[in-house]
Amino acid sequence: MNKAFNRFRPEAALADPLGIKEQKITSFVKIEPFHDLDIELTTLTCFSLGADWPVDSHLTLGGAYIRGFSRQRNTDIEGPSLALKVRL
Repeated sequence: MNKAFNRFRPEAALADPLGIKEQKITSFVKIEPFHDLDIELTTLTCFSLGADWPVDSHLTLGGAYIRGFSRQRNTDIEGPSLALKVRL
């Protein structure tokens, strides 16, 4: 089996839409564990805290702070993230 597809990534998230000056901004917090099925081990867990802002019906800007905990030594991740989501 291909290793790229042999990983289970469930996600749990809480979101709260806010209305600020006629803008709909959605704050969120989520957790996403990466479970490798080959070795039956959770190898990475990411926590995210951020917000999504729909610019129009096709574009959404998302900003978040991500903290990832890895089982490998000295490979944790931490820092800001910016996303541009496009709906066709």
